[in-house]
Amino acid sequence: MAKARSYKRYVFVLLLIAIFAVYWLVIRSDAQRSPIFTTTQLTKGDISQDITASGSLEPVTSIEVGSQVSGLITEVLVDFNSPVTKGQLIAKIDPASYDQRLRQSEAELASAVASHTLVGLNTTRTRDLRMRNLVTQQELDQAEAALAQASAALQIRQALVENAKVDLSRCFIYAPVNGIVLDRKIDVGKTVAASLNAPTLFVIAEDLEKMQINAAISEADIGAVLEGQLANFTVDAFPNREYGGRVVQIRNSPAIQSNVVTYETIIAVRNVDKTLKPGMTANVSVIVASRNDIFRIANSALRVRMPKSLLPIVESDFTKPASASSEEPQQATREQFMKLMQDAGFERGAGPPSAEVRARLVALAKERGIKLPERSARGGRGNQASSAPAEETTRTVFKLAGTAEKPEVIPVTVKLGITDGSATEVIQGLTEDDVIITSALIPDGGADAKATTNPFASNMRRGR
Repeated sequence: MAKARSYKRYVFVLLLIAIFAVYWLVIRSDAQRSPIFTTTQLTKGDISQDITASGSLEPVTSIEVGSQVSGLITEVLVDFNSPVTKGQLIAKIDPASYDQRLRQSEAELASAVASHTLVGLNTTRTRDLRMRNLVTQQELDQAEAALAQASAALQIRQALVENAKVDLSRCFIYAPVNGIVLDRKIDVGKTVAASLNAPTLFVIAEDLEKMQINAAISEADIGAVLEGQLANFTVDAFPNREYGGRVVQIRNSPAIQSNVVTYETIIAVRNVDKTLKPGMTANVSVIVASRNDIFRIANSALRVRMPKSLLPIVESDFTKPASASSEEPQQATREQFMKLMQDAGFERGAGPPSAEVRARLVALAKERGIKLPERSARGGRGNQASSAPAEETTRTVFKLAGTAEKPEVIPVTVKLGITDGSATEVIQGLTEDDVIITSALIPDGGADAKATTNPFASNMRRGR
């Protein structure tokens, strides 16, 4: 009897353990299958949309000082980085040969003056004799012609003297402007040969406190750049310091290299402390649009593809846009686009893609659920995306509501403005208290478990 009771007690305990184990497994399974959300909220602040480019820093005015005469350099009076003033003597060329030419020309001029004087006296006598009919008219004409020839020879000799003086003065090189010597290409003892082109002796920058950046901006972005826009830039020498400038000129002459078209844009820069040096590479961000004190949303919230099992089951006018949005193809990343171009048969360096390649590209993108950039779909040059300030756009985001045990995903249509690559301006559709989903995961949920997001930022440049 006691054994029967003990046996029943053991069975009862084992049954309780089994029930508890089943209950724990069920609860644990349900907990594991509960969706996991990553969320964010709107933030308030400033946002700017930039166009990035690179260029080199150059002086506004840079003058190459050359020589118009040939000879041996006898003196160099300035060096690299030497400050100079306009009219300052900076170098000398051996003047010996030019001084000799001047003396020779002056001697020839003196001989021409004497000849002209003698011919003039003879002509005066011939005129008097002709008035008394003691010589013929022919003799008078010959005397007058000889006087004219002597006058012409005198003028030639005078010009040769002036030319010799000019050549002699060119042996002395003077600074044409106030500035600083950037480059010195000569040394004492070097021979300068001036033939068709004047050799460069020095490079002088007029004022290093005023500099400019010659930035190369792509054709996809140039439409958003306007004169007067502000720009920020950094240089490798001071990576943690940001400088400012302003767009002053957009040149119409294109530069084409490897089938890429760029336009030179001039950005004026103040260099008061003279930390910037000519030739430095500047990484430029031109601010094409900015908003102050606005609501911003993280771009990751705009790239969410929500699992169908988390969307509302009942379709309504409110949920249809969300369902459509969740099925929309995602914008192609650079890597995806390059793979599509390769699979479509496009070869780099072979010029723009043909109509056949573009057709295969569109078909492959549709098959893989990838959205092509508009320029590529139209057959434009390259795969660059424009950074022009976007007009207002409408997108669908997902708001998290409900409780932790029963979360509710609510699709919301929002109106968006400009973006800086990491955040986007929210114009309408959300409030500061809304909790926005940036990613969703259903553990062990099969093919519908993960909500994929694009890990890459949009094609707009990053701003501040």
